[in-house]
Amino acid sequence: MLDEIFVRENYKFVCGNPSPTIIDCGANIGLGILYFKSLYPDAKIHAFEPDPGAYEKLVANMNANGLEDVHTYNEAVWIEDGELVFETDGSWGGHIADDAGGQGVKVKTRLLDGLLNEHVDFLKIDIEGAESEVIMRSKELIAKNVERMFFEWHSLSGEQQRLGEILAFFERKGFRYHIKEASNKPTPFVPRPCGRMDSQLDVFLWK
Repeated sequence: MLDEIFVRENYKFVCGNPSPTIIDCGANIGLGILYFKSLYPDAKIHAFEPDPGAYEKLVANMNANGLEDVHTYNEAVWIEDGELVFETDGSWGGHIADDAGGQGVKVKTRLLDGLLNEHVDFLKIDIEGAESEVIMRSKELIAKNVERMFFEWHSLSGEQQRLGEILAFFERKGFRYHIKEASNKPTPFVPRPCGRMDSQLDVFLWK
C-alpha cells in the first residue's frame, strides 16, 4: 500500500483548485489522506472507514499529523443509509458481508448522494467488492458533479461482472478511462484456485 500510494503515486492528480474536495471511500488507516494532504494541504476530505480497528488508527493518524478539514466517518459506503454486517480481516481486506448471516460486526451504512450534490474534485472508492453497486446507484450524480474518480474493481467469484456496464455508462457521459492490473494474473485463461475474488483492477475515470 505504501508503494502504491507514495512511490507509484496511483492517486496523483493535477487540480487548479488549491482546496479540492476529495471523498475517500475505504480510507483504512488514512495513508491515502496523508498523500492527498501532501499534494493539497488545504484539501477538504470526507473519509469513510467501517472497520472499527482501522477507523481508530485513521483518527489517530489524522490527529498525530494535525490535519484539518478531514471529516471521518466510521461507516460503510453503500446503496442506502442503514446498517449491515461488516467482515473484518484486521488488515486491508475487510468487506460488507456477502450474505445477511455473515460473521462480523454491525456497522452503519451511508448513501453517498448527500455529498455528491456539489462539485467533487476526486472520488476514491476502494470498498472490496461493493463498488459496482455503489457506483451504479449514484451514477447520475457522479457523472454530473465528480471531475475524476478512482475505483478498485473486484470481480467476485461466481457473480456477474459489471465493469463493462460501468465503463459504458461513463463513456456515454463523456468520461475517459484508464485501467491497470491491481492483482497479478499472468495466465487468465488457466483456472486456478481463488477465494472470494477472481480478479482486481484499478480503474481511473476523468472528464
